[in-house]
Amino acid sequence: MPYVHTTHSLAWAKERATGIHDQRRINAEKAILKNTDYVLATTNNEKQLIEFHINSPSPIQVVPIGVDQAFKVRGNRTHLRKKFGYSNPLFVFAGRLEVTKGIFTLLKAFQLLVEKSKYTETPHLVIAGGDIENFDLETGLPKDEKLRAAIKGIENRVEFLGPQSQEELALLFNSATATIVPSFYESFGMVAAEAQACGSPVIASNVGGLKNVVQDGISGLLVETKNEIDLAIAMDVLSANTLLTERLSRQAEKIARKDFDWDTISSRINSLYEVIIRARSNAFISNRSGRNTRR
Repeated sequence: MPYVHTTHSLAWAKERATGIHDQRRINAEKAILKNTDYVLATTNNEKQLIEFHINSPSPIQVVPIGVDQAFKVRGNRTHLRKKFGYSNPLFVFAGRLEVTKGIFTLLKAFQLLVEKSKYTETPHLVIAGGDIENFDLETGLPKDEKLRAAIKGIENRVEFLGPQSQEELALLFNSATATIVPSFYESFGMVAAEAQACGSPVIASNVGGLKNVVQDGISGLLVETKNEIDLAIAMDVLSANTLLTERLSRQAEKIARKDFDWDTISSRINSLYEVIIRARSNAFISNRSGRNTRR
């Protein structure tokens, strides 16, 4: 039976971001990636990472991940912001509230942005994600002391929404001046793809799959990872430059329709399966013919 493998994330990428070396996982990944019929990598960066660490891996085909149909452009971004009561500029983060997702880098960057914007338009940051039990139901603030310390002085500018449905996330992305993905590592970067499908420019760390999912200067801006100053500058640029933001928005949607459409992606994967099955069948017939000849 043909064996095709897609990796959720790679140990080498995680080690770069966290410093944690997991030899057992590395050994398992090497065994899998050398013995499949094909590897489906979700980005060129992932393909390069596999080829760098493994001599003679299985054949690798790059096929991105698609986004759900909920993620699409819903209307005028400014009107949507006003409808939901958000100010301009509005920045959105969606993901787990963990260090490696860059949440503290984002909050430091937003602090810098707020300090700079005292005499200009008031920025607003909306954070979606985390478990509902991790928030104080009365204040809406996180229970985590480190997170509370990180938003000290800007509590009125930051809103924690907790877990959101895909429809709710899509509306947030549609309202955003930009979606922020400040992760320390990402094998793909699903949030970045979903946000772009909604026409939201993305400011993302220049790491892993994000380097491929977000096209720097075209559908968003790539910034140095773990660098709150670099991130604050990018947020400030999109806050002040409406024409740039609108251009990035249009191109983000266009790229998402082309690269992250499930109909197109499923067709590519089906074609690859057909190639693999045909090759297996031919090999089987060839082996049978060889045995019959020897008889």
